[in-house]
Amino acid sequence: MNLLNFPEKKHASIKNSRMINCANFAMEAKNLQDPPLKLLWIASRSPLSQDMNINVWQELFKELELIVTVDLFMTNTAKHSDIVLPAASHFEEEDLNVGYWHHWLSINQKAIPSFYETKSDLKIARELTAKLNMLRPGFSTFPYELEPKDWIELELNEKVQALYGLKSYTSLVDGPKPRLANQTENKHFSFIQVDDVKAMLHSLRLETKGKPSRYPFRLLSPQTLLKIHSQFALISWLNPKPDETVIEINSKVAESLGINDGEKVKVYNENGTIIIKACKNQHLPHDVVLVSQSGENSINQLIGSQLQKQEELSSTHFYDCFVSIKSLKHP
Repeated sequence: MNLLNFPEKKHASIKNSRMINCANFAMEAKNLQDPPLKLLWIASRSPLSQDMNINVWQELFKELELIVTVDLFMTNTAKHSDIVLPAASHFEEEDLNVGYWHHWLSINQKAIPSFYETKSDLKIARELTAKLNMLRPGFSTFPYELEPKDWIELELNEKVQALYGLKSYTSLVDGPKPRLANQTENKHFSFIQVDDVKAMLHSLRLETKGKPSRYPFRLLSPQTLLKIHSQFALISWLNPKPDETVIEINSKVAESLGINDGEKVKVYNENGTIIIKACKNQHLPHDVVLVSQSGENSINQLIGSQLQKQEELSSTHFYDCFVSIKSLKHP
């Protein structure tokens, strides 16, 4: 939070940083003027696999003068970058971890030395800032002198210490700490009830009525069992077979379309076309198809931005996507 909310200092030549929305990043980046965007630095992200509006991202990549990507693997995004910097794994750096699905806080300790030339995002930022300021004094106001432990100590302010019953980050060395029982009542950590889910699904079905029959299937794109987005796609022991994008279709719907298990089908909408393998699933609703997140041949090619209103700018609409399917045997 200290990095995120780091206060801007007055700069000699730059009035202030420009903020653009992450949910519609590529389009907003293309529209930047005075000055236009020329360099893009990408870290902890693979937009050519995981973002919406991938076709707009591809246009943006062609317009930029320099693209730098920091990653552990040669992702689809890294392949289209001018410079790829090797990122340190979590075994090679110090950090704090807070889970999405629980109330525990833990410290990530450095377990091995840096592997060849790998560096954490923070170390890259620190060294780059120092070099730029040496070449042009005052170029950046980022406090590059602060070590990882300094940032960790700043993160564990009085409020956080009270939430977890800590005195300093050294309290976490013996093991993770849970949020104290009297501090867990928080609307952001409430669990969804089954009745809430049923109501959401009912609302979703009502919403889809009257949708144009040209694209009759709602596309769902959840995470796979062993991967988060395309994060572990290149780990050979986890993925012994080549990564392949598969679309699951209700069995009866597949039969009505003349589609067999394992055959290639064309999935398309107004955003583009993708050729992937079909798989029958008797448990799916007739008007829903499912494609798990993958890397190279990403289903996100068909997912476009639905942003219409200012209040929607903090949302992404990955499940407001409708597609049509056609067997390649029937032109």
